Amino acid sequence: MKNLMGKCLALLIVFITAVSIYSFTIEKASLVGEWRGTDNTQKSAVFIFSQDEYLTMIMDGKTMGGKDFEVNGKKVDIKYEVNSIKTPMWLDFVFYLEGKKLEGKTSNGIFRFIDANRIELRMNNTTNTHYDKFDASDKENTIFLTRVNK
Repeated sequence: MKNLMGKCLALLIVFITAVSIYSFTIEKASLVGEWRGTDNTQKSAVFIFSQDEYLTMIMDGKTMGGKDFEVNGKKVDIKYEVNSIKTPMWLDFVFYLEGKKLEGKTSNGIFRFIDANRIELRMNNTTNTHYDKFDASDKENTIFLTRVNK
């Protein structure tokens, strides 16, 4: 009986791990593509999430990030990380300079799918923590994005 309980527990751990990895992969894959929206100041914003986890942002006509983006002759990359185990799901923008992660330079966000082609994104760029919920009155840190293409 003890051996059976151990096998059941091991199987349960494997199942939970597999579901978590599958869920993470589905959410990240669902995010890949080009998304557009308008921020609270009526400026256009484009977010391009690549399959290899690079993020390119185009804000008010200015491109930032992506892979091998240069600023003052230095390579600056922006990558994104999804944690779909958290509720609400986390979406972080991680900054790299010359291939090294810039500690403390991560924009922490939460997001949710409204449907397959629309998401709500709430970013915290000041305290290095994640919001724990969405807030309809927080227009400054919230943007709604619509998928343009995959």
